[in-house]
Amino acid sequence: RWVCGVVAIKWVGKAWQQIVNQIIEAIGKPVLIDTTEVEIGASIGVSVYPRDAENLEALMKFADLAMYRAKNSGRNQVVSFN
Repeated sequence: RWVCGVVAIKWVGKAWQQIVNQIIEAIGKPVLIDTTEVEIGASIGVSVYPRDAENLEALMKFADLAMYRAKNSGRNQVVSFN
């Protein structure tokens, strides 16, 4: 499991969706290792300050919960806590 933080001065609407969709797209590109093409996927959970919580601990907890919902929804999914 990896943790990635994205910090923005001000979220505009649902700008986070564009960011995480670009992350999913970049991670999903095949990689050649020796002679084998390898593909990986990602499940991303998102929590947004201050909409979902006002401290880092709560934001991480809610993003983690959203990530597990994303994993249960299938491969390469993005789920917002809210």
